[in-house]
Amino acid sequence: MSCIANWSFAVSLLCALALPCACTRVVDLPARGEGAYAARSTPEYAEDRHTFVHYDPELVGKLSIDHHAADRDENGRLVLQIEVRNRTSYAQAVDLQVAFKDNHGMDINDTTAWQRLTFEPNASLAHTVRSVDGRAAAYIVRFRAGS
Repeated sequence: MSCIANWSFAVSLLCALALPCACTRVVDLPARGEGAYAARSTPEYAEDRHTFVHYDPELVGKLSIDHHAADRDENGRLVLQIEVRNRTSYAQAVDLQVAFKDNHGMDINDTTAWQRLTFEPNASLAHTVRSVDGRAAAYIVRFRAGS
């Protein structure tokens, strides 16, 4: 019985050692830039270069940021104050969203919901947004046309 147990152990050990060798194969990697997962260069995003971003091209020239300032509240959260002007001669609705980032420009998952701003012709609105996360040090303000 002892001989059978040793033989069984030896066979199991041999299979365990041989299995990775039997399943291993050499794969030639494709040349750089070829293959199913070739790296692609990504275009620069407007949010990488600008603090205020229009998501709808139709808003360009219709809004202006007259003033913006950021400060900390008593709890250490970033408070952003924005004064937005409607530069058109008609009333318009615009949606605004703020994404807060850390001091390295990385997203900290602190983004406001889209908020509707309704402007009278040639009028300004002051809007205040407060971060939830105390790590917020920078921000991106996004605008889109209200529907």
